Amino acid sequence: MRYVFAITMLAASSVAMCQKTEPIAPKTPDIKVPPAVAITRPEQVIKELEKPVNAIEAAVIAVRYQQSLAIAKAQTKGARGQKNAAQSALFPTLSLSSSYTDLDVIEEGSKPSSGTSSGYSSNLALKQLLFDFNRSTDLIRQAEYVEQSAKFGYKASLANLISDVKKAFYSVQANEGLVKAAEANVLARQNQLKLAQARLDSGMGAPADVISAKTNLSDAVLSLTQARQTLSVSRLALAQIIGVDPRTSIQQKESTEDEVYADSLDNLVKQALEQRPEQAQASANIKAAEAGLAAAKNGNAPSLVFNAGVSSRGEKALFDSSNSTFGLSLSWSLYDGGSAKGKKDQAQASLDSAKASATIVEQSVVSDVSQAFLALKTAEQRVEVTAAALANAREAIRLTEGRYREGFATFVEITTVQAAAYSAENANINAVVALQQARVALNRAIGSRN
Repeated sequence: MRYVFAITMLAASSVAMCQKTEPIAPKTPDIKVPPAVAITRPEQVIKELEKPVNAIEAAVIAVRYQQSLAIAKAQTKGARGQKNAAQSALFPTLSLSSSYTDLDVIEEGSKPSSGTSSGYSSNLALKQLLFDFNRSTDLIRQAEYVEQSAKFGYKASLANLISDVKKAFYSVQANEGLVKAAEANVLARQNQLKLAQARLDSGMGAPADVISAKTNLSDAVLSLTQARQTLSVSRLALAQIIGVDPRTSIQQKESTEDEVYADSLDNLVKQALEQRPEQAQASANIKAAEAGLAAAKNGNAPSLVFNAGVSSRGEKALFDSSNSTFGLSLSWSLYDGGSAKGKKDQAQASLDSAKASATIVEQSVVSDVSQAFLALKTAEQRVEVTAAALANAREAIRLTEGRYREGFATFVEITTVQAAAYSAENANINAVVALQQARVALNRAIGSRN
């Protein structure tokens, strides 16, 4: 009797196992991918940006349109004008004046004086500085070094602009890659949702797997929208750095920087100290301050000037009478209440400041090169490591999805390897672009023209 009951129960269990269990459909909304938010393109776009450009072409366009560089160029022009004005002190000056006086006698019996009679008068005067203890010469030297400083400042601004444009260009390139990676992640999550739904429909999957797949898809869509926003912001920043309407959509060509030969940090630092325009600018500032101090020391020195003049006068005609004068004039300020000493102190302070600034610049150059060198070496290592990690993550996805289809892996395992693959791809994209930006930074740090 006991065996009959056992056989009956076994048969009932076999029948129950052969019957298909209807899947429990999760009551969750579907996840939709929203369209990308577009920025309205300006009505007019410069001709150079109507076609795709690479990093170098973008920098060349920025040199033409970026107004901050125009300001640096204007400062150079102003310094040149200051030099020309200072040089005029060594050249003769020639002035001409002419007048006509009409004198009416109001009271009868009064007579005009000889100096106020009606008629024409003119005067031609020549003045030439002969000697002033090199005060004017020192001021000219100061102005010349100020002009040199402005020129080197312009070169520094140009180098900074090229570096900033290239870095911004590669940021856009990175963000474009991150958007593509986010889109691929969304597609993978959608396929995983289909896989989980198919296993649920077959009676072999769990409703929780479908819910988990939808949650993962939702996170992927949010990551995609954030990546799109970051890309749009970086495009606005690139256009602004170039100097055009920020709404201009700049189409990019694939670009890479040439490999930088970084054999030794000491050699790179030496090269930077010889090539950086900031170094030359600091040196010019010191020389300008030294010339200014030399001029200030002779602030009260006597000056000798040659004067010559021709004057004429006449009641009916301009040249009824004429005379000429020639002479030398010596001027010497014996006491000025401390003005010269004050100017000398100011000039000395300017020199001290210029020397201190030069030390700061040198330290900054060494720091720039050191940081760029470390960034380059680290970026090279990151590219190699992240490339290997990405390859491993992709292989893990392939193996795990195959095991899940055969029922040997859980859906959580798929979720984990997909998240790892997406993270690895983002890391690899950022590493590749960081390498390009590190090359740009090192070239800028050592004063290279690339």
